[in-house]
Amino acid sequence: MANKKRLKVKFLLSPTAVFGLGYNAGDVALLPEPLAYELVENKYAKFLKKEKLVPENIMVVDPVVIGPLVGAVKTAETETEDKK
Repeated sequence: MANKKRLKVKFLLSPTAVFGLGYNAGDVALLPEPLAYELVENKYAKFLKKEKLVPENIMVVDPVVIGPLVGAVKTAETETEDKK
């Protein structure tokens, strides 16, 4: 029976000339497992993992670290207003 497992890859280079595939660099595709591994081994693509629950562009801040800083800012603002 044929291998039906597909893997998600993102193309780093266009595979058209070498592999005869109609994709461009930056395209994402679900490909049969053997082809996906061959593309990755030859550095034409990279595997994509499942999306994370927290996007990479969101900073996670520890409230214990930022708490004292917030208090210091409020104190400085209050002192400035008191002098006016």
